[in-house]
Amino acid sequence: MILTLQSARALRVLLDGPAYGLQLMKAMTVPTGTLYPLMARLEREGLVSSELEQIDEHAEGRRARRWYRLTGTGEQYARLVLAELAESLRPPGIQ
Repeated sequence: MILTLQSARALRVLLDGPAYGLQLMKAMTVPTGTLYPLMARLEREGLVSSELEQIDEHAEGRRARRWYRLTGTGEQYARLVLAELAESLRPPGIQ
């Protein structure tokens, strides 16, 4: 997988736990046209899984949310690549 800034940000947010689309958009400050293709790619790559919540939309007064969470592989990958990214961005001379 090619790690982009947006995918790194999505992985970082999801390390805190499952999130639905609007939460991810707010945390990442990206529009829907950026978020949903990214999440579909992460899902195809097996790093993220998604599930549509089962609610009575009429009773709840809102549409069902699609929840995203890291897979086991996704969590391992996220921890590894985010640590490597942080290390590579550390200014020289700072431990």
